[in-house]
Amino acid sequence: MIPSVARPRYGLTPFFLIAVFFVITAPTFWHLVELQQAQLQDIYENRELYDETYPRMTYMASRLGAAELPLWNETQNCGEPAAANPAFGTFQPLNIVFLVLPAERAMAVHAFICLTLMGIGFVGFARAVSANYTPALAGAIVYAYCGASAGAMSRPGMAAAPAWAPFIFWALREFAATQRMRFAVLAGLTGALLLLSGAAALALVLLLTAVAYAGWCVALVRAEGPYNPLGIVAGLALTVVVMLLVSAVQWIPAAAAFAHGGYVWPELWNADVAAQIPATVEATLAQLLSANPGALPRIGYAGVLPLLVFPAAVFHQHAQRDAWFALLSIIGLIAIARALPPEAAGFPVWVVVYPAVLGLGLLTALGADRLLQPRAYAHVERVWLPALFAAIALVVVFTLAGGQVRGYIIALTVIGLPALVFRKRWLIAPAGLLLVLLLFADLTVASVNAYRHPFQDMTARQESLEPLVNAMRDHEEDGRILVVENNHNAEPRRNIGMTTGLRVINGAPATMPPSHRSWFEYARRAATDPEAGAALSLLRYAGLQAVLWGTDPARADTEAWDAAFPERTEHVTDTGARYWTMTPDIGQAAWFADWTTVESEQAMLEFQLAQPVDAPLQPCVAHSPDAPEPAGAEEAETPAVEVTAQRPAPEEAIINVEADRLGLLVFTERADPGWRATVNGEAVPIVSANGVFQGVFLEAGEHEVRFIYRPASFRLGYTLSMAGLAICVLAGWIGVARPTH
Repeated sequence: MIPSVARPRYGLTPFFLIAVFFVITAPTFWHLVELQQAQLQDIYENRELYDETYPRMTYMASRLGAAELPLWNETQNCGEPAAANPAFGTFQPLNIVFLVLPAERAMAVHAFICLTLMGIGFVGFARAVSANYTPALAGAIVYAYCGASAGAMSRPGMAAAPAWAPFIFWALREFAATQRMRFAVLAGLTGALLLLSGAAALALVLLLTAVAYAGWCVALVRAEGPYNPLGIVAGLALTVVVMLLVSAVQWIPAAAAFAHGGYVWPELWNADVAAQIPATVEATLAQLLSANPGALPRIGYAGVLPLLVFPAAVFHQHAQRDAWFALLSIIGLIAIARALPPEAAGFPVWVVVYPAVLGLGLLTALGADRLLQPRAYAHVERVWLPALFAAIALVVVFTLAGGQVRGYIIALTVIGLPALVFRKRWLIAPAGLLLVLLLFADLTVASVNAYRHPFQDMTARQESLEPLVNAMRDHEEDGRILVVENNHNAEPRRNIGMTTGLRVINGAPATMPPSHRSWFEYARRAATDPEAGAALSLLRYAGLQAVLWGTDPARADTEAWDAAFPERTEHVTDTGARYWTMTPDIGQAAWFADWTTVESEQAMLEFQLAQPVDAPLQPCVAHSPDAPEPAGAEEAETPAVEVTAQRPAPEEAIINVEADRLGLLVFTERADPGWRATVNGEAVPIVSANGVFQGVFLEAGEHEVRFIYRPASFRLGYTLSMAGLAICVLAGWIGVARPTH
């Protein structure tokens, strides 16, 4: 086992003071970085916050706040899975703030919490590898307030992943030192919280780094003394089992959607930050020396102090091997980033910066700890060799860097040199605190984001939309709305449905198979592309009832629109917003006596595009062995049919049909494997109808048709997650009940 001399105690008072430090500095850092006084009016680099983060969090909070589990989102893309999409963060505990605060304010509080967790978790990890509190605090500042963290902190998924990461390393280090199963369970639980962040690419690289660290710790235990191989293997296996079980409620539905073709790789990775992302590894290294503020944080900048003290970390008395792991992991991550092709499954290679910064923070903590230990400690070795390497690093950085970095180097030297030379406690303590404050100032100044944030203007934007939304509600029938955006600064936005409850045909990127993507791409182009006039028929199949124009309607092909929607009416609100209304050709549900059978969903799209935009809707279905043939000429008279639809919840539709003959009932909600249908209580197969929608065949008579969205993948994931939480509770009870020796 790892010798006890390297095992520090965790003092309640120091940890409380460190927590207070981050509770104060996290809001300060966020405010100074995100809410600049001389801010650009443009939202461009923060567009993802407006287009996806704000509406998704608003929708998720509204459903959970109403005690509803948001399995299905009916407000955009003609319906889409919600909880199965990791970007919604439905099961991430940190997102609970969105239930109690407006989304724009919750985004800020969420960032405060994540930055605080990053700092506290890192200090615990650094203490586990023997760093003293002040150097550990310096490393925590590097990790929590570097350019990578500044770029991610307002993105809930990208912020939650690095918030939980240091707790995994902390728990793994404690398990290696004590071989107690409670720490294995804790590592698994924090790993599950990391997976539940929703940032798949970042979670992957952080977990792979944690796996490498676990192996390193096992090797460390074997080298240092006696150990229990079976206990080590059992503990690490328990970590993996707990992690996969607790997070199963998220990753199993997501994996099922991916297997169905619901994701393309970039959407699955879900990586987005407001930061300057360099194109090459060399450019990333150049950012290490770029302290000047710009329009966005530099993802590779972590302050000047780490560049000066990291060489001393490998001379640490009790954590030399941990320092070497941190150094080698940084080198390995850089090598992987260089070797991995940028186009490899759309993987965002730049996310390796986050585990690299975690390693750099650890090197900072251990290097500063090695250099700033009082001479009075009996076990402290001579400091001249690590000081020599630090001096060499200082000269190199000073030579390569610009004026602002040189200024920081001079200030750091003036503060730290007397403490390094005399090594007196009364001198080291204030010097360490001054270095910490200077590091915080360095990172804060360098991490400016000059683009607007929803915290500043989302309330005003929503208020400006009220007349338009109210007008839509007045015209609302049973159809859907198409949103035509102007530019990234203007309203309305394509995701207006998630914030207002309106049912929108288009929206933010969604989980859908390739054939559905093609259908929606054609439908999106139909509004303004004169060459896509034939695609207006797709909007008729979707039940278009209104078009919200964020741009000039003159861009549209009015002749094609007049042909497709002859009763189209143009309106202008008091605020100047323009919209069209029309009578939808089809509502939430429609019955047809005749239909055309084609071979595939792609063939359905081609069939729909070939239909004249002014002809009656001709439904089509994908070929099914059990599909009946329409009555056709045998039933020439006009059918007698009555259809009424109810939506008790987004995941359920009740449609009552009374018809005098065989027919096709089309439910205009996008098809997904999670939907099930019953007719008068009997399960019936769902067929793909009208391109992306779903239908069932009905015999003549009265029928109650129920469509229910209950994906089996969610039921399985939920069951496994409950089992994982039960294991955690049991392990906690055993840990409390069993005395510690």
